[in-house]
Amino acid sequence: MIAVKTARYVKRSTAIVRAIGYHRNGEKKAARQIYRQILEKEPDNPDALHLLGVLDFDDGDCAGAICRIQRAIAINPRQAEYYYNLANALLDSGEPVGAEVAYRRAVEIDQGFSEAYCGLGNALFHQGRYTPAKTSYRKALGRNPDMVNAWFNLGKAYRCLNENTLALGCFKKATSLAPGYTDGYQEMAGLFRDMGKTDAAIRCQQKRCALLKDDWQPLLDLARLYEKNNAYQQAVSCLERAKNKKAPEGLFHVALGDILKSMGNAAEAEKNYRDALRIDPRCSAAYHYLAVLYEASGRFEAALAIYREGARHGALTAQSLHNYARTCFHTGAYPDSISNYRKALEKKPDLEMAWIGLGDTYRHLNQYEDASWCYRQWIKVNPANTVALFSLGQSWQAQGEIRKSLSCFATVLKRDPTMVAAKWHYHLALPVVYDKTEDIRTERKRFSQGLACLIESTDLSDARGCREAFPAARFNTNFYLSYQGLNDRSLQRRYGVFLSRVLNGCFPELAQPKKKTLQEPDERIKVGFVSAHFYAHTVAFLFEGWISGLDPQVFDVVCYHLGQVSDSVSKRIQVSVGCFREFAGDLESFARKIHDDRPDVLIYLDIGMAPLSLCLAALRLAPIQCVSWGHPVTTGLPNVDYFLSSELMEPVDGADHYSEKLIRLPNLSVCLEPPALPHPEKSRKSFGLDESAFIYLSPQSLFKYLPQYDHLFARIAVLVPNARFVFVAHPSQRVTSRFRERLEKTFSQYGLDGAQFCQILPRMPHNDFITLNLICDVVLDPPEWSGGKTSFESFHCGTPVVTLPGRYMRGRHTYGMLRKMAIRELIASDEQDYVRIAVNLAKTPSYFQTLKKKLIERRHLLFHDKKALDGLSRFLKNAVLKEEESR
Repeated sequence: MIAVKTARYVKRSTAIVRAIGYHRNGEKKAARQIYRQILEKEPDNPDALHLLGVLDFDDGDCAGAICRIQRAIAINPRQAEYYYNLANALLDSGEPVGAEVAYRRAVEIDQGFSEAYCGLGNALFHQGRYTPAKTSYRKALGRNPDMVNAWFNLGKAYRCLNENTLALGCFKKATSLAPGYTDGYQEMAGLFRDMGKTDAAIRCQQKRCALLKDDWQPLLDLARLYEKNNAYQQAVSCLERAKNKKAPEGLFHVALGDILKSMGNAAEAEKNYRDALRIDPRCSAAYHYLAVLYEASGRFEAALAIYREGARHGALTAQSLHNYARTCFHTGAYPDSISNYRKALEKKPDLEMAWIGLGDTYRHLNQYEDASWCYRQWIKVNPANTVALFSLGQSWQAQGEIRKSLSCFATVLKRDPTMVAAKWHYHLALPVVYDKTEDIRTERKRFSQGLACLIESTDLSDARGCREAFPAARFNTNFYLSYQGLNDRSLQRRYGVFLSRVLNGCFPELAQPKKKTLQEPDERIKVGFVSAHFYAHTVAFLFEGWISGLDPQVFDVVCYHLGQVSDSVSKRIQVSVGCFREFAGDLESFARKIHDDRPDVLIYLDIGMAPLSLCLAALRLAPIQCVSWGHPVTTGLPNVDYFLSSELMEPVDGADHYSEKLIRLPNLSVCLEPPALPHPEKSRKSFGLDESAFIYLSPQSLFKYLPQYDHLFARIAVLVPNARFVFVAHPSQRVTSRFRERLEKTFSQYGLDGAQFCQILPRMPHNDFITLNLICDVVLDPPEWSGGKTSFESFHCGTPVVTLPGRYMRGRHTYGMLRKMAIRELIASDEQDYVRIAVNLAKTPSYFQTLKKKLIERRHLLFHDKKALDGLSRFLKNAVLKEEESR
């Protein structure tokens, strides 16, 4: 209720004074009648308009109050009280920004107006701007040190900023000034609870119960504290007392359900939550805690059903909407996740975890600019928040803004030196693309030094140290290290040994496989395939033939799906194997499932692409552990025994590039189904491409292109004036822009306009990508990191691919395919030869057509390669036999 401010009015009619007296005594009807009588005679009397607006607010009519008080201000804009009461009405109607403006005007007019400073603090607090809110509350207290509300609200602001000691002091001051101030005891109880001081919280809540003897709510709150303290008998006793004081039956069942859940009786807890919803279908707490119960047991679909039901009834709180969004994210329903995070923020704009969750969802979808915006929004509100700042650093890193990301991580560590994840990212962050060649050496040196510093400063001497490091290890990979075009074995080995120490220190019982009896002659070999990409993805395209092609009479195949995406490919793989296990969110429990399955062999298809597979492979979950070339770089992990590669792709010295034992499987090592070719309904024009140009497509991820090879495109352009070079954008606009600028700079060195020759298309659906291959003339393979799936697809489209074999297997995929087809005309011996081949294809149409025809005739050799599958089968049998003999 708004206080009627009258002390500052200089002149007042007898009628106004009499009406104010009625107003103060609570005789609103009499006061309203007099105000109206005054306005009938004086329609522009600002006092009457203002005070009638105050009455409107008292009666819950915020809109009427705002309208009347604004009219009063228009007539007399120099009354601080008018602005103060307008601000209160605006704040109560959910307009904290407008309220802030009005409060500021009030204190400009009257700098001693303590209530207005307190109100300004409230408006800032409601916007989540806790630091300036603190300043306003302090100004209020500077003018009135005994202002209970200002002390209380200052404490709440401190609490939101995690300044708990100062918050506690403020709450104690508020209750010392007003011993019956129950809200103060409630906040102190919550603060003590969050600080882990449950006994102190119980004493505060008991004080509140004593003050509110006839109220059931304090007893429910006290019951929850007893529950937290494992004092279940006292908790139930409080519930019974609350029930006797007419506590809503639905809330009684919710609280009882929580106690039963804490006691480990999930079934009875679920029954009570259901009872609560039967009694009150709009019981927000019941929806919230029942869904949380389902989530805790991995029953995500059941949780989603509860959230949907709660949403239909309009019964979800901001916290529940946040949890709903988080569950949608974990089940791959990303649009629903975004929608529910936004709904949570509409209800509670200062819900920190919703801003961060929304940003994380955008980041997962590679919408980095949107993610950064979310993190910055919360940092504006709470500059001290290290989680948002860390997430912003990750987002900057994904956008290739390495200096900005390092600055964020450094600031986080300055504020919170114990944040291990920030420490790992600060030492191991790498750019996405490089501006110039020398930057590669600089960043590699920084990475090497950072890794050494990280290893030296991380105490892994006991399980506690390993557990502290685990959350950072769980979400980290060295993915971009392998895109520098250098030998990564030494650095990967150092990191791999370090990571293994962390994981095996956390889970020592998973450092050795479970013992198995020797294989019976007719017993099948259990082979587990592990990946986060069992869906329409490069990894599934390359290795589905391994999974479905192994003889089921000899091999018992299990798939361990670490990803969140599931589609028709996932279902097809699932049908082809004996068991298909899906990751449910907890690394340790999933690792134990694999361990308990006792596989003879685990084949990790793509270690290094996702943190989870890297962590699992650091453990010893099977006697024999292998990695394939889904991410064609050595893992460096001591517990990975074999690297399964291709005899046609590996260089002579290939074994020197791996910490694992290199296995050169026959031919290309894979047994593939040819991709379906759509009828090219789209023309060059539909892609924005020149119909008359000779189009060189180079469709790899932009981080595969090293700056020292940009000149190859420019040199081709010099000799082929109608050439156009087509690339595909990175998910981040910043990365794409940086790559474009680098190309244009290189072309300018040859006197060419890079913008005229180079075109970067937006990312596109897979069918469009295949169509693009069909309508372009030639594909240019980037040196040092060759196309894999893309080259298979290009060849199947009959499109020639020019390649310069790299020093490492990752730069020799296309080379191996061309060897398999015996088409050596597209294999360059050096950079000059690469340019020569590309130019010759453009300038000699008859040669181009002859080579294209040859390619179409031989492309079938890349697919249905049973020899490769037989080689894998042979290796698995021999490896198991060898392992048995060594026992």
